[in-house]
Amino acid sequence: MRRERETNTERRPPGEDVTSFHTPPLNHHSPLFSIPLSIPCTQFLVDKILRTKIQETTYWKQHCFGATAAGVVDLAADLEAVGGTTTALRRPTPFLCLLLKLLQLGPSRDVVAEYIGNADLKYLRVLGALYARLAWRPLDVFLTLEPLLLDHRRLRAHAAPGTSASGFELTSVDAVVDALLTEPAAFDVALPRLPPRKALEDTGALPGPRVSAMDGAADAAEAAARRGGGRGQGIEEGVGSGGSGRLPPAATAAAAAVAAQKRATCRSRRPMPCVRSLGWRR
Repeated sequence: MRRERETNTERRPPGEDVTSFHTPPLNHHSPLFSIPLSIPCTQFLVDKILRTKIQETTYWKQHCFGATAAGVVDLAADLEAVGGTTTALRRPTPFLCLLLKLLQLGPSRDVVAEYIGNADLKYLRVLGALYARLAWRPLDVFLTLEPLLLDHRRLRAHAAPGTSASGFELTSVDAVVDALLTEPAAFDVALPRLPPRKALEDTGALPGPRVSAMDGAADAAEAAARRGGGRGQGIEEGVGSGGSGRLPPAATAAAAAVAAQKRATCRSRRPMPCVRSLGWRR
C-alpha cells in the first residue's frame, strides 16, 4: 500500500498543482453548463401535508399530473367554484389542485399576465392572481392585483364545513383580491408577508396612494344630495310665496304614505303599559 502511494506521487509532474492535475479542462459549450445550479421550485409554498393530500386526489391523478401551462387554461375553464379544502376531512378542491400544478410548472410572467388579463374566464383570473400573490415580488403584486378591485363579478366558493347547507357561498372577484392583499392566508394556503403599501409609496416604488372607485361614487352622491336639497328649498319657497300653495296629487300621496309609515313605526316602538297603570291587581 505504501509502495502504491509512492508510485502515485512519483507519477505526478513536478511543480504541478494537485487540484488542477486531476481536473479535466472545462468546456463552456458542454450541455452541463446549460443546466442551472439551483432551480427555484415554488411548490414548497404549499405545506407538505396539504401538498400530499392534493397529490392523492383523483382529480390530480386524472387531470393535473401531466398538464401543461396551456392545459391549465382548459381545466380552469371547467371550474365551477373557488376554494381551498372542503368537508370535515379537509379534501382539496380542483381549484387548489390547479394552483399546485402552476407552482410546479412555474410559468413565465407573460403567461400569468395572460391568465389575469383574460376577462372571459373569471376563475382563471382568480387562479392567476393567487399565483402572482405567492410567487411575485410585492411591487409587482400591488401593480397587478389592484386593477382587479374594479371587477365585481360574482364567484361561487366552497363554504367552510357546517356553514352552508349546499356547501357553497357567493363571493366576488374584488373580494378575493382584497383578501389576497390584506389577509395572511387565502384558500387554506399561507401567503408570503406583504409590506404595507405606504412603505412602498415612501420609497418611491409606487407613484402615490391608490385612488378608489368609491371616492368618485361618494362625491357624486354628495353632489346629488346638494342638488336635491336645493330643489326642495326652491319648491318650498315657490309654494309659500305665491300660487295656491297646494302640492301635486302625487306628492300629497307620497307624503301621506311616509306619515303613515312613521305612525306605524312609533306605535311599534311605543312601550307596553305597566300593570299598575291599567289598574290590575294581583
